[in-house]
Amino acid sequence: MYSFENMSEYFIPTKTLKEYQIDGNMMAIHHLIRYQWVTEFLKDITPNTIIDMACGAGYGTYQVGKELPYATVVGIDYDSDAIDYARRHFRLPNVNYLVGNVLEWEFGDYDCVISFDTIEHLSHREIMMENIVNHVSTCLILSTPCGHNIDIFSPEWSDHKIEYSAASLYNFLSRYFRKIIRPECDDFPHLEAFYMIDYLLRLNPVICYDPIRILNNPYRN
Repeated sequence: MYSFENMSEYFIPTKTLKEYQIDGNMMAIHHLIRYQWVTEFLKDITPNTIIDMACGAGYGTYQVGKELPYATVVGIDYDSDAIDYARRHFRLPNVNYLVGNVLEWEFGDYDCVISFDTIEHLSHREIMMENIVNHVSTCLILSTPCGHNIDIFSPEWSDHKIEYSAASLYNFLSRYFRKIIRPECDDFPHLEAFYMIDYLLRLNPVICYDPIRILNNPYRN
């Protein structure tokens, strides 16, 4: 029986970001650099509650909790094996891990939602976004592959349902948030975190503020 560490679906770092840079391991850099960036951004806005969607093995959730010890941080993933691994290897007093589905929100309300490499796996992306906007007060921090100039509906990796173009992703997110900060915007925070490598940004990541909530009002007589 193989160990969880060898399961290809989840990245588990064994080196530092600088060591991965020396190796030229872009996959590892892609995973680590976003959490390095997001912790610096979250320190600026000091949220009290943070949820990390599709947290996998939990290394990123742990990093957020470690850098923001005053915040309550929750990592969720649909895979119970991943959550079990996270609970055993990435424990902190202010961090909790839950098994759950982003399409069936049972996690409560949060100041900030982190969603790295989640939306491209889903067929019902709008349900995920509706759940987020109904349960986030400050911002959504999202990344997803969007390096193409057109939407890709049959990505090379079969686990992906869609890979957006930057314009299409921006238009989609604009249905749910009134303000979207892209890496090319002058007010995008801590952009220098990505200067150390040749890293394609293109709304990867992106910060979404001011959620648009459409309530299901009861019928009136």
